[in-house]
Amino acid sequence: MSAVMTPPTPLWERAQQPLRDTHAMVTARAWLSSPAWGLLMLGGVGRGKSLSAAWLWLRLRELDLVEADTVHRQRRGVLWLRARVLQNLEWTARAEVLRKCATAYGLIVDELGGEDQRTGEAVSDLIEQRGDEQRRTVITTNLEPPRFLERYGDRLVSRLRSGGITSKGGARWAVSVQGADLRGSEAVEVEPDTLDEGRPVTFEFMARELADKAPEVAAMLEPLARRAAEGSEG
Repeated sequence: MSAVMTPPTPLWERAQQPLRDTHAMVTARAWLSSPAWGLLMLGGVGRGKSLSAAWLWLRLRELDLVEADTVHRQRRGVLWLRARVLQNLEWTARAEVLRKCATAYGLIVDELGGEDQRTGEAVSDLIEQRGDEQRRTVITTNLEPPRFLERYGDRLVSRLRSGGITSKGGARWAVSVQGADLRGSEAVEVEPDTLDEGRPVTFEFMARELADKAPEVAAMLEPLARRAAEGSEG
């Protein structure tokens, strides 16, 4: 499996829809319109960090295209990297991945923190190299600030903080994302007549299931269902 990829399809598809103004999304929008090269979003799971990163992945691809059209050059690409996947590659393949990530127009490093120490050091060096060249880089991690500092040291966070200046003159692009766990609130509500709940399955429920999961079969059965309904009414 390659460590350079697009975000998971459900994630970037969701990022194309109108999104809630979570702390992560407000931060992502502000960062995108700033001159900052780097953004680090820290905090527990379910805060919307990866979804905001997928939104930034889409926006950076648009900017890459605009810049390429303006200066008549090839697009450099926006890559999505997971360090835990990177560590499973052989060293030759890993070096090639890091080389591509170093020169990409944009880079999203998602869920940094679960990889081994040697891989973490390689990704840290990659991020610092991109900072030296002012290349747009977004990092998300489920680690809270104290644990992140313990694992990666002050140098990386300091480099990211120095990557952008706010209107008040202070750097603030190493952000601890606040808010409740959004994954529970965004879960699909369970129908009251699902099999999982052990309740009787109604005809209406099965019709909805067919319409969603097997539309061709549903279309074939629709005339039969209509005749059955008409017969019961008569």
